[in-house]
Amino acid sequence: PDLSSTCGRRMIWSHHILSSIKRRHIIQWAYELELGGYSKIGYPGLIIVEGPESSCQEYCRRLQHLRWKALVVRGEEQHVLEDCQTMDDLRVFEIGIVEMGPDETSELSALCKEAGLLDLFKSSMKMYS
Repeated sequence: PDLSSTCGRRMIWSHHILSSIKRRHIIQWAYELELGGYSKIGYPGLIIVEGPESSCQEYCRRLQHLRWKALVVRGEEQHVLEDCQTMDDLRVFEIGIVEMGPDETSELSALCKEAGLLDLFKSSMKMYS
């Protein structure tokens, strides 16, 4: 499929997200690539992003080039835009990354559930439906 007409989502798990430099890149690159989502810092580190599939691929590529103890894409989705749909029609998150605190895993889970992405969130914890 044409990557520019495909909405991608990624659920990324990391052993931890603590470094202020990595935290800045997580936020900055998402804006630059017109991705939206959340980043939960601490142990484990969790990042959920969505936007153009080509941007999701580039975002993951950039993140993987940083030094991590462990960083894994544990879940992904792709949705091809139908005729007369725009990327914004498929988005469930605003563009940009909202950083969440180390004790907010359950809040991130609730946000994902509300957005219809609970299964994607569960993939980060290796819980598959």
